[in-house]
Amino acid sequence: MARLVLRIVPILLLVSFFISIGKRSAHSDSNVLHATRQSFDASYRSRSSNHKVLVQETDRELRESLISEGASIIEDYGAFVLMSAPAAAAERVSARPDSGSGVRDDMNVLLLRAGALDTSEEHASANSLAESSSADEGLYLVQFVGPIKKRWVNQLASATEIISYIPNNAYLVRANRQSLREIDRLRNKEQSSIQWAGPFKPGYKIAPEIARDSNEELNVTVQLASGINTANEIEDLILRSSASMTAPPTTVMNYTNVRIKIRVQMLDAVARISNVVWIEPWQEPALQDEKQGLIVAGKLTGAETSASSYLAWLQSKGITSTPDFIVDVADTGIDRGVLDPQVLHKDF
Repeated sequence: MARLVLRIVPILLLVSFFISIGKRSAHSDSNVLHATRQSFDASYRSRSSNHKVLVQETDRELRESLISEGASIIEDYGAFVLMSAPAAAAERVSARPDSGSGVRDDMNVLLLRAGALDTSEEHASANSLAESSSADEGLYLVQFVGPIKKRWVNQLASATEIISYIPNNAYLVRANRQSLREIDRLRNKEQSSIQWAGPFKPGYKIAPEIARDSNEELNVTVQLASGINTANEIEDLILRSSASMTAPPTTVMNYTNVRIKIRVQMLDAVARISNVVWIEPWQEPALQDEKQGLIVAGKLTGAETSASSYLAWLQSKGITSTPDFIVDVADTGIDRGVLDPQVLHKDF
């Protein structure tokens, strides 16, 4: 019996090891994300040995003091300089809140909708971008060292297609292999303005409130970065996920929104489609005119509307008959975000 136990235990340990590896790889895209509930303001500190410090131009003495302690200037903005300083020197700056200078490690953080990513803790570099995707074209994140200068944007725009700004100091871009090589070149320049660049991973694209271990059907909105192949990508999305489209696609600015009904377990396949940007639950909008009226009337108890009806409140003000006009405040989405007369609701 003892021999049997000795044989079984190593096998069980080996199986547990492979299961844990499988779980880690399945969620490897998102395990570096911090919860967005965390505070990512000037109080935030990266875990790196050096910290970003913003020093006002008028605080020359502080600048020279930091340099004498091993700090270096990352970028000069005229009104202030952005520096990299050892931990001890940086914390001394944070003890002087009235000077206008301070530690700004929050500039290292990408505030994605799925969570926050501190790129000073992310080891992927632009040198590996060209090998990060087998697709001819895909979405990537490019973060600059600090507040973005116009010439940096122009350089990036000449190399890639900029989709949108991402706080802090970053852009979501669409790039092909040639674009990635140009980003590599810019990243490897001496005193490069690019701090970090990496692929926009599938784990960054799924709303955290979706229970990923569920097998239920869910109504979701899938947002794609619009392009010349968007129609084909929508068709591929439907085929790849066995989803059903519940409304026609709509386009707003650089994005196309597709509403589908899909099994949750198929969302990973959708997130791997290169131009998918975001996936979130969708619920049927419900008009709440009476609640709106109570809010406008100030009938609140804390953050909640009071139980009394809006009609009773109107009657208490002497409005007991039906007026010959109606004033309403609405946010129903009926404008569809475009000015084309063929698309606009007839009431506009």
